[in-house]
This record gives sequence, structure tokens and C-alpha cells, in this order.
Amino acid sequence: MSARARRFVHVFASFGAGGAPVRAVQLMHHLGAECEHVVMALDGNVEAGEMLRDDVKVQYAAPSQDRSFFGMRAKQAAWLREQKPDLVLTYNWGSIESVAAAKQLKLPIVHHEDGFGAEEASKRFLRRSWLRRWLLRGVPVIVPSSVLQQIASKEWRLRPQHLHLLANGVDLVHFSARAGEPAGQVVGTVGGLRAEKDHHNLLRALAIMPAAVTVCLVGSGPMEAALREQA
Repeated sequence: MSARARRFVHVFASFGAGGAPVRAVQLMHHLGAECEHVVMALDGNVEAGEMLRDDVKVQYAAPSQDRSFFGMRAKQAAWLREQKPDLVLTYNWGSIESVAAAKQLKLPIVHHEDGFGAEEASKRFLRRSWLRRWLLRGVPVIVPSSVLQQIASKEWRLRPQHLHLLANGVDLVHFSARAGEPAGQVVGTVGGLRAEKDHHNLLRALAIMPAAVTVCLVGSGPMEAALREQA
């Protein structure tokens, strides 16, 4: 009798085509067909799933909903108990109740932090910092930048042995020049078209540069219409 496939449960605020979901897709590809994945997107957006290969075993769970922290933790705990995961992977602030639920059940967990919305770009909300300090104690936390590493260390008081800096990589072969692409210098950016990404200033800077410079914005989001108008 074959051994049971390892079961990984992923909890996202959103599984749209953003940085953390794309990295998760790459991880699922790397782990291969011998593993199975369960994805819960709390906003119901599973757009990143379209990038998954057909041989990846993935299920999508209906999102839990509760206005209170403790109510949401209870619902997530009940759901995680049913899933019997080998590992729980949580992503950003939106999954903090799932972190609490996994710790309550003493499940193995890895948490990821990728950044903040515009409302926390310069100063974090005190309640959120305190909850992270409490709930992420002893949990392996992965961050993609030295800035986030410093925030996690100084503001959340995470210990060095639990904090892991894994910078985002770029596949240079995938992004190499292809026939039919614009001549001259091309400035490209890949990411959600949201205010905190500051594409507005990128377009302002390129507007005063030589005509040979072309900008390529890859992504989607609430700022798309405004950026098209500006461009």
C-alpha cells in the first residue's frame, strides 16, 4: 500500500495573481504530483490557480467568514482539524486567525510576510504589530526583503532563528529579449497595480527620459485605469 501523499494547506487573504500566490504556485510545481494542496482564499479569488499545471493536485476550500478574531479562529481551527495537514502555510496579515488556529492545534506552520498596504507603508498599526509579536513567536517566518526583516525583528520582536530572508528571484532566461519586442531600453515592472507600488512616480520619471525608453507594466489591480490614463 502506498504512503499517503503529503498534504499542504495554504491560507491566503487572496489567491490572485500577486507575488505570494505566484511563489506558492512555483512551490507546488516543485513539490510535484506526490503532494496534495488545499488552498483557502479568504476573498474567494483563486485567479492564480490558472497558472498551475494539470498534474498538481489542488483543492479550493470555501472561505470562512466571521467578523471577530476569536470567531474566525474557532472556524479555522475546526476546518484545519478536518484537513489533517502535514504543514500549514499562511500568508500575510489576512491569515493571522489561521496562524492562531494552527498554533492552538499544535500543527506545523510556516508564515509568510510580503509587505503592507498603503495605510501601513510608513507606520504599522499597533494592534497588528502586537498580534504578530504574540502569535508569530516560535513560528518560522519568511520575508523577501531586508526592510521586512528589520520590521519583523524590531517591531514584532521575532528571534533570528525563526526569521528567514528569502529574496524574490527573477528567471532571467524567461525574461530574455524576444523577437518583436521594443528596440532600445525597456524598463519593466511586474506586480499588482496598487497605490503602494507607486507606478505613478515611475511613469512621471519615464515621461522626462528619452523617447527610446519604453516602460512595460505587467499586472492588474485597482490603479489600472488611472495608470492607463496617466500614460
